[in-house]
Amino acid sequence: MKKMIASVPVVLLCLLIGTGTIHARMLHDWPETEMREDERADFQRSIAIPYPDGSLNDAADILRIAESAGTAADYPDARAIQLFSNDRTGFDACGYYHLVQEEAVQILNQAGVDEYGVIKLNYDLPYDRTRILDAFVIQPGGRIEHVPEEAIHDVSNSEDMAANIYEPIWRSLLINFPGVQPGSIVYWAYENVSIKPRSEGAFQWGHSFQSSIPMHSASLRLLGPVGMPLHWGVANDASERVAFKQTLIGDGTILYEWCSGPVEMILSEPHMIPMQELIKAVHVSSDTWQTYSSRESKYVEPNLVPDDAIRSKVIELTEHLDQAEDKMRVLFLYVTRKVRYMGVTFGDRPGVNPDPVTRTFANNAGVCKDKAGLLTAMLRLAGIEAWYTLNNPEVRIFSDIAVDQFNHAIVSARLPGEFGWRYLDVTVDLAPTMIPSTSGGTHVLRIMPDGADIDVIPVDSPEANTCRIDVTSRLDSRGSLFSTFNYSGSGAADHYYREFLYYTDRSQWSGMLTYLVSGLSQNAEVGNWTIAPEPIDDLEKPIRITLDNSIPEYAVLVGDYLLLRFPTSKFPFDWFFESVLDVASLHKRQYPADIGVPSITISRESMTLPPGFKSIAIPDPVSIHSTWLTFSQKWAIGENEMTLEQEFVVHQPRIGVEDYAEFHDVFSRMRMAMQPYIILETHQ
Repeated sequence: MKKMIASVPVVLLCLLIGTGTIHARMLHDWPETEMREDERADFQRSIAIPYPDGSLNDAADILRIAESAGTAADYPDARAIQLFSNDRTGFDACGYYHLVQEEAVQILNQAGVDEYGVIKLNYDLPYDRTRILDAFVIQPGGRIEHVPEEAIHDVSNSEDMAANIYEPIWRSLLINFPGVQPGSIVYWAYENVSIKPRSEGAFQWGHSFQSSIPMHSASLRLLGPVGMPLHWGVANDASERVAFKQTLIGDGTILYEWCSGPVEMILSEPHMIPMQELIKAVHVSSDTWQTYSSRESKYVEPNLVPDDAIRSKVIELTEHLDQAEDKMRVLFLYVTRKVRYMGVTFGDRPGVNPDPVTRTFANNAGVCKDKAGLLTAMLRLAGIEAWYTLNNPEVRIFSDIAVDQFNHAIVSARLPGEFGWRYLDVTVDLAPTMIPSTSGGTHVLRIMPDGADIDVIPVDSPEANTCRIDVTSRLDSRGSLFSTFNYSGSGAADHYYREFLYYTDRSQWSGMLTYLVSGLSQNAEVGNWTIAPEPIDDLEKPIRITLDNSIPEYAVLVGDYLLLRFPTSKFPFDWFFESVLDVASLHKRQYPADIGVPSITISRESMTLPPGFKSIAIPDPVSIHSTWLTFSQKWAIGENEMTLEQEFVVHQPRIGVEDYAEFHDVFSRMRMAMQPYIILETHQ
């Protein structure tokens, strides 16, 4: 168990922020990247916005805070301690802002050195500018080593380039701290100002009060006009560790303050839900979802107007089709497969607006937002209602407050006569359902002129993701096993294999199959195999895998008896079962678990027995039912054949902490039921 340091009183913590004028070394000035005249005017406007005053912490302040923050002995699982993270921001009614941020982290071990020896601060050339006010290291003996200006590098964001997005506008400031070692404290302070609001007339903000390391204190202070009231909420703070107060300043300005003392770290567990869903964080917005959607529509809709070239292409692709469903699929496949995923910045709101669909179509390239815009326009031409839609496929966002937590664009479509929405992910062309099953449960915001409320992509039913494994086996008198496996699937059970096979060189497919059967026995050998369809990306036909497999001396021969387990009792080829196995690997959990998707696995194996052998007993049938899992097992025996039928159902993709003990117990009983050995006796 970690020892928690006694909480700093919130009032004292807020006083620690102090008042007065900020003084700093001004280590690094504003990036010299040239600004347009309008950007320069907006820059001057933002930097003049008053923010909540306060002096920066100096080395003596930081050491004093570190004395009460704890040590490696207090946090044996941590790599560092966040001593403080203080955000001071002023904003105006148009959405411009002026931020001063300071942070200090005490390094506990080599893992902390590796993570915090270099700090990366991201900024976006079209929207903001950042400069470093101060940065230094306090070494274990108290010696201060200042970061020299040449140790700060302004570089393109490598993460974007790795995703095939070549945007020099997305920048990072890298701070290289000298001589960092266990026991060092790294400190940095920076100033960030807007030169263009992402949404004019709106202000959205946030601050984290928890992370993957212990956080000793954190604060967010916002200063803005009374005429732009803010909606706010704190995620994951049922115990109200984050204190709030607001103060009306006499000239029509209001100060909002959130402060917290020590907050425990989020640890890592296998198959836990994303950390972003667990941390304590303040979300602030002047918007509702309706106003956010409506305002974004004013920017998005003008870019969705098609030209004659797009109209001609839609006619070419759909004129021979009668059903709206078929038209939707053919247009989806055109945009996902024919329009390359590649990003280059255009327009007045790069990274926010989709490019004009005419340019995306002409260039035959775009990222998710551009491809989603083009598909929206093409679907409308085909008589299908469609809307550009924001999504985060990785995280279930904090939906109480209308803050942009999206990182992806998809399409909402509704066929004639339908009430519910279809969701189409233009970056995923190998999912038979046109959107990954793992997107179920994530939030979406349709961008519509009249506005829209936040919505949720429905979670699949288990039947939507069905895995079928049919096996015909023969056992010889020496205990060697010869089997033919047939695998097919729908939904995610199809998508997982199809995507893996599509992006794996065909010469490596045999190795993949060998790996799958090695779970049955290290002596397993793959014989003939086939994988369909051809080509593998033909979504009209399901994935089918057939292979012959042999395992020498699979059954144990003991005198006149053979001892064996049916191969299908181990659920070979079933990625769903492997996920549940990983989730159930812990006896106790601190955080909710995520299995992935609801699913059903149906397996059937018939085994021909060796001449002269007969089963002397068959296991009893098994039937286990719970909220999360269902498992059934049924045996049958003929004159020289035995059959095993199993069904394994995952009903819900997520398991809460309060439910995990019961889930683990159910899975343990299921695993016990999967263990039976069959005893065959010779009657020769």
